[in-house]
Amino acid sequence: MTAGPAPSAIVAAIGENLREYALLAGCAPTGKSGSGGEITWIDTGTDALNRVLAARYTARRAEAGIRETAAIFGGRPLTWITGPADRPADLGRRLLDHGFRHQMHWRGMALALGRTAPAAAPPAGLEIRQALNPDGIAEWGRTAAAGFAMPERVARDFPVLFASLPTDKIAYFLAYRGSQPVATASVFLGSGGVAGAYFISTLGSARRSGAATALTRALIGHAADRGYRLLVLEASPAGYEVYRRLNFTEYCPMDAYILNM
Repeated sequence: MTAGPAPSAIVAAIGENLREYALLAGCAPTGKSGSGGEITWIDTGTDALNRVLAARYTARRAEAGIRETAAIFGGRPLTWITGPADRPADLGRRLLDHGFRHQMHWRGMALALGRTAPAAAPPAGLEIRQALNPDGIAEWGRTAAAGFAMPERVARDFPVLFASLPTDKIAYFLAYRGSQPVATASVFLGSGGVAGAYFISTLGSARRSGAATALTRALIGHAADRGYRLLVLEASPAGYEVYRRLNFTEYCPMDAYILNM
């Protein structure tokens, strides 16, 4: 029997898939990005999806590095994501000292993919559809922005930005109740056989309807059908039990810090 990847390798895969996914936003018409030994940053030129992650500062460089990196964004909203490999170890405290706010604690999770059974039918009254054109992706973006209760200026730019990104690496799914979209999910097909689940959201009116579970099953099937061996995600407190029931395993803590929001 072949052993699966070591937990440390899965932790690294969670971080690398998120980094690759975040860098895609730098492909937007107004976007730019940088990825080097110290930090990865993505400035979309809009108020949505500006990210910093994969910090590898020395303790001596950290203060200047945080100031320099935050200045790239010119006062636009920014999310800085930390994980177990980030340095220095007290990076979160340093971000707070620089005016960031702690937004959320995530749990990095993963599911080994193999030959999967056909996805279970969604709950009665829900239909899962894939968004296949810019209008559909924009609708996905508007629904996700509402599901996450994004600030107004972020919500304004979020669907426009996603509709401008390359579509060969991301598949977008919505759950509909009648003609109304009520939940979203997307899967990023990254390198090394690792796919990532992102922006799984549900409108308040459809919570506890089974929409998130049905959409996550759709992502699992989409990635497995294309030969991917691992599906990773960052679970919010609201979504953790959904993923645990689908046999995802928790591997690492992660945190999101926000500035100018």
